[in-house]
Amino acid sequence: MLPYPDIEPEAWAAVPAGPDSFHLVWREHGGGLYNALIDLQGQTLRGPIRLSLPVNARFEMLPLSGGQGLILAWEPGDPTVTGAVIDSTGRPRITGSRAFASLQMFTAGIDSSQNLHAVWIVLGAGGTAELYYSDSSLDSFFDASLPVPAPLTSIDLSEMDTITSLDLGTDASYGYVLVGITSADRPDAERVLLLNLPLSDPSAAVTSTLALPSDLAAWNDAALFVPAAEDRAALLRWPRFAQGQSAQLRAVVAIRTVQGWQPVLVAFDAGHVVAAGIAAEDAVDGGPITAAIDGDSDPVLVWTSLQNTEPHLLAAAADFHDASPDLSATILAGMAGLPLAALWLALPTMMLIVASKFPNAALWIASALYAALKLLFPSGLFQCGPALLLALDATSISVPVVTVLLIALIAASAYRLSVRFSLPLWARWIVYGAADALLTWLAFGANTTPH
Repeated sequence: MLPYPDIEPEAWAAVPAGPDSFHLVWREHGGGLYNALIDLQGQTLRGPIRLSLPVNARFEMLPLSGGQGLILAWEPGDPTVTGAVIDSTGRPRITGSRAFASLQMFTAGIDSSQNLHAVWIVLGAGGTAELYYSDSSLDSFFDASLPVPAPLTSIDLSEMDTITSLDLGTDASYGYVLVGITSADRPDAERVLLLNLPLSDPSAAVTSTLALPSDLAAWNDAALFVPAAEDRAALLRWPRFAQGQSAQLRAVVAIRTVQGWQPVLVAFDAGHVVAAGIAAEDAVDGGPITAAIDGDSDPVLVWTSLQNTEPHLLAAAADFHDASPDLSATILAGMAGLPLAALWLALPTMMLIVASKFPNAALWIASALYAALKLLFPSGLFQCGPALLLALDATSISVPVVTVLLIALIAASAYRLSVRFSLPLWARWIVYGAADALLTWLAFGANTTPH
């Protein structure tokens, strides 16, 4: 317990100051922001210090290199964001301020290169909310001479809608924004919008709804993630990104299942959701989930649960491995698909052998059968698709269909070349099968987008 018996914090945050200490920042119930440097036993090493920031400011606390911390403070309805850096010994200093439009909500994040990414929402006329994004170094973020960027997107709001949460996360090449919107007719749940934007070209941002099925498996048992149709998606609330670095960006959200509200872990990679699963069986009914990445790159989840009207603090700190399957899981999945693969391979082979007196007819009949069997028994092909083509038309089933037909045509052309070089029949089939397998893997395995 911290030795501060007289404080009544309305909000607080902490970031590491070193291996054995933390920067703690909080806003008092009566107004005023404070910081203190504390050790792992809760003993004060420096502070509390009252910060020269607006007394009723909302704030973000972000970790910087060298055990420093960054505070970004603003007040709803005010255009100014003020920054303060706390050094590794707990001493704060104001670094600058910058005026934007009248802010409704603001959030920010620091990437592995110490660049500052910021997102904010400005309420517009006619029931819209405009979302802005900025990417800069810490020093240039407070350069008042820089123009305010153009809005990335507009969010349509009804008279019953309220934006209740805003969070930002980044990986090596993409930024992700989670926007929670509640409606007056269902205030206990949030419609969660997901904005993914290439860091190299933020103007190419794509907005979608985070839609999770209500029958999610446990995280470590989760298979390939397939988004639920929006009209069949489960209710969500309290979306947040995990703090810290790992191979995949992680987020947490509470999902409504038949067991009640449960914590869900979501993984992002290359601009898309790649996995989602239940992190624990315990109820999430006392407040949002907080998540951080530990030294082993595993997320630690903490939340409150009401048990007989008494709040209890719960934590889940298990080995939540990455969504990509290990070697044994890949082998087992391949064995499970062997019967279907044999069907794909056997019939074209039989056609090539049986109809060998008419090689041209055999080739095209075999190719047609091969492609048709893939379309009739896709074995998960339609769960993913070529990223480039799906970016052009993310909703049409014609994209994977056309891709399968193109693969068959190219593989057939490879077979024709083997005939021209007078290869034996078995070698021709190896050429045909190898070309088809490689192209199928490139289109539906190595460079895919959840569809």
